[in-house]
Amino acid sequence: MRLSFPLFGRPRPAGPPEWLIVGLGNPGHRYADNRHNVGFQVVDRLATASQLTFDERRNQTHLARGELEEVKVAIAKPQT
Repeated sequence: MRLSFPLFGRPRPAGPPEWLIVGLGNPGHRYADNRHNVGFQVVDRLATASQLTFDERRNQTHLARGELEEVKVAIAKPQT
């Protein structure tokens, strides 16, 4: 997987994402290493490997947006 644009200095890809990847888990430090947070752990690793950051908050969800293999994606971690 590669990031096809720099993180700083350029806008995110225009238009809606083609894929929405959602990792489910329990919010908060208390549950960080809990087996029920494997969804959060998977999307955290995917975002890190793809050089994406969860820098957007929308409707109680942490979002990372960018491109994976030239496909526009949004990676979400719901906090509810």
